[in-house]
Amino acid sequence: MKNKISSTFFLTALTAFFIACGPKNHNTKTNASVMIRYFVEKRLKNPSDASFGTCSVEKIDSINYRTQCYVDATNGFGAKLRQNFTCQVKHVQGETWELVDLQFEE
Repeated sequence: MKNKISSTFFLTALTAFFIACGPKNHNTKTNASVMIRYFVEKRLKNPSDASFGTCSVEKIDSINYRTQCYVDATNGFGAKLRQNFTCQVKHVQGETWELVDLQFEE
């Protein structure tokens, strides 16, 4: 009886391990949000002090995501300004994402 419990526990633990270590789904709204922030920060003069609003990411289709949001960031003259933006990203594969479109409102 003890061996049966031990083998059942071992198989359960082994299954959980393979599920946890299996292929990761990088094509998610959360990852899209991280990549949108990355692409926006690349365009800022001082990305270290940028503060993003709460951005809602919309899944357009199986690989494309879009958001309309804002970022408070310091411009070239040192003034902190709010910039509204629209951004679309595309999940290519694995951890690879592509910027499709990024527009800052004037």
